[in-house]
Amino acid sequence: MMNINCSLNCFFQNDGKCTLTHTRTASSTPHPECVYFMEKPDTSSLAAQHKNIHQQ
Repeated sequence: MMNINCSLNCFFQNDGKCTLTHTRTASSTPHPECVYFMEKPDTSSLAAQHKNIHQQ
């Protein structure tokens, strides 16, 4: 297992480390620092969507 430091706002980044365990298709718009970069979803907008769904 490799230990890769990461400070990007990436879905696979957790506590400053990359948690990607298997290679996958590289991003169609790679980040200059990582070809597997996938931006984390905005949790504040997800929480708002979840709240709106349950209020209906």
